[in-house]
Formats: sequence, structure tokens, C-alpha cells
Amino acid sequence: MTRKKSFTQAGVALVAGCLPIAIGVVLPESAEAATFTGTYVFGDSLSDDGNLFDLTRGLIPPSPFYAQRFSNGPVWVEYLAQRLNTPLFNFAYGGATSGQANVVNPLIQLFNATVLLPFGQTPVPLAPGVQTEVNGFLASSPPLDSQALYILFAGANDYLGGGIADPTIPVANLTSAITALAGAGARNILVPNLPDLGKVPGTLGTENSQPLTGLTLAHNAFLAQSLLGLQSTLGPQVNLIPLDLYSLVATVTNNPTAFGFTNATDSCVSPPPLQALTSVPPVIPTICSNPDQYVFWDDIHPTTAAHAQVANYAFSTLEAEAVPEPSALAGLVVAGGFFGFTVWRRKQQQKANSFVATIANPQVATCLTNVAADRS
Repeated sequence: MTRKKSFTQAGVALVAGCLPIAIGVVLPESAEAATFTGTYVFGDSLSDDGNLFDLTRGLIPPSPFYAQRFSNGPVWVEYLAQRLNTPLFNFAYGGATSGQANVVNPLIQLFNATVLLPFGQTPVPLAPGVQTEVNGFLASSPPLDSQALYILFAGANDYLGGGIADPTIPVANLTSAITALAGAGARNILVPNLPDLGKVPGTLGTENSQPLTGLTLAHNAFLAQSLLGLQSTLGPQVNLIPLDLYSLVATVTNNPTAFGFTNATDSCVSPPPLQALTSVPPVIPTICSNPDQYVFWDDIHPTTAAHAQVANYAFSTLEAEAVPEPSALAGLVVAGGFFGFTVWRRKQQQKANSFVATIANPQVATCLTNVAADRS
């Protein structure tokens, strides 16, 4: 695999090429795109391409409201693997937390106890968390392909259903998983941060919106710091590739028409199918007539059209023609990372709003729009 500049030099807290000039990042000469031999994925419902559906024998996510994924079609890692022209090895399970727990397991246990076991049927196995995904993969795999791309994306379920309110816990889990993969031979590891969990349809306008935004900022800040420190520990032979999903989603929701969307606040299918179908009495959800114009499929998950935009953005990140030097990256992470962490610790919502406003300023938004929509 040849490249003029290491992917580790990609921005951790923000997309380097889209940063305000005031930050003072100096961009080097262009970098060559990498050629990967495979794409390996560990994560949750944002990356699951049907694993939980198969595990639960079609129970979760329920058809016909989902296409065996938590969306109405392929998810971003499927699109990305296609763009990279690599085979996809997907170990992500919907509901996975960054640790060993899975927030869907209580529903699986209820299904086993009330439907399967009383009639002598084999119970459905419990779903794994991301650490379990990674550990199981490493236990059953030969030395890893050093030319492949490994994607590790988790944390949302820790905050949305896992009862975690301390971002150091999920980030420590992710750091542990990254270290394990690198120790087994992985050399290219893509690590997205979280989109704003306080601004998805299921949380927007609720009492949980502001706290979840704060947790998102804190998580992303701490993740940025941790990736920088981990990169120093692992050395230049390992490429940690940050993906600033927070900035992309903020840009899309602030300017949806630039990406071909007309609705960035509501869900296409409503009410949420799992909630509706398990209510008493059950409620049949309705589906919008124009899903490709919606950013969100349900109360949390993107439509396949939005997933395609994420894949475009990830591909552009991997193919980036300009990346900052590590020294510039260090200054950037300190500036952005500690700012987000301070927001969380001190609950300074005004600073949080300022941070979001910086991401969404016209110059940054235009740049991110061009990057993500370039190949749509």
C-alpha cells in the first residue's frame, strides 16, 4: 500500500481541509489514495447490514419497516466497501454498546421467555457488544490482513440505552478495541466520532436533547484526545483514521437541500416500529412517500440515502488530497478536544452552541458539502 502521507495525519476533531484559516493548519502536498484488500466492520445498528436480523430470526429489526437493517436499504459501510472495491466483512450488531452489553438483549430475553421456550423452541442467542465482536473476531481469526481497512464505530447506545453518562467509559472501550486490533496486525483503522445525539428525531425537543448534545461533545472531545495519544503509542506503522461524522451530520441538517434532502428533522417511518409493534395494543407505523428526501428513517437511524452521503464523505476522507501534519493535528485536537470536554464538565451550553455554530459557519458548511456530495 503506497501513500505519500500517512492517514494518521487526517484531522481528529474536525475535517482539516474545511477548518477556518484562523486555526492555522498548514496543509502539505497531496496524498495518494490507498488500496485496501478488505473492509472489516465492528459497531452497532448504524453499521449492521443484517447481523441482528439474522440472529433474531427476523424479529429485529421488524419487516416490512426495515430492509433487514435499521434503515430502508444499504448502510454506509456497504456503500463504502463498494466504493473501495473491497469485500465486506461485517461483525456489527444493532444495539451494541462500546463494551460487552447490547441494549436489544432485554427484548431478546423477553421473546425467548414468552414465545420460544414455552413452545420448546430454541432460544435466540444474546447479541454482542462491540468489545465482544472484536474479541470474538480476534479469537477465531489468523493474523490480520495488514492491507485491509478496519472500521470501529460505536458509543451511541451507551448513552441512548446503556445508562452511561461518563464518556470516558465508551472511549476507553474503543481505545481498548483499537489497541487489540492493532496488536493483532491491523494497520488502517477508521474511527468515526458521534453525530449529535440530542438532535435526532427521537430526542430533538425533549428534555434529553441538551444533555445528550453535551455528552456527544464530551465523547467526541475525549475520543479526539485519546486517538492522538494512542497514535503516539502505536507508532507510525498504524494509521488511525478519524472520521468527523459530527460535522458532516451538522452540515447536512443545517443545509439539507444541498444534499438532496427536504426533511432533516422528522423520521420517515413513524411511530418507531419497535416501540409501535410492542405497544399494547400494537400500532402499525406509517411510512412516508418520499424516503430519499428524508435524512432520518426512524427516530434515530438514517435513511439509506443519508447513509450514502456518509459513505461518500468517508471515501473522500480516505482519498483526501490534503492532510495536516501531526504537529498541526496536535494543536487542533487540543483546541477542539478540550473545548468540547469543558462544555460537558461545566455544562456551558453557550459554549456548546458556539462550537456548533463554528462547525456550521458558511465556509465550513460549503467545504463539507462539497466533500460529501462530490461523488453523489
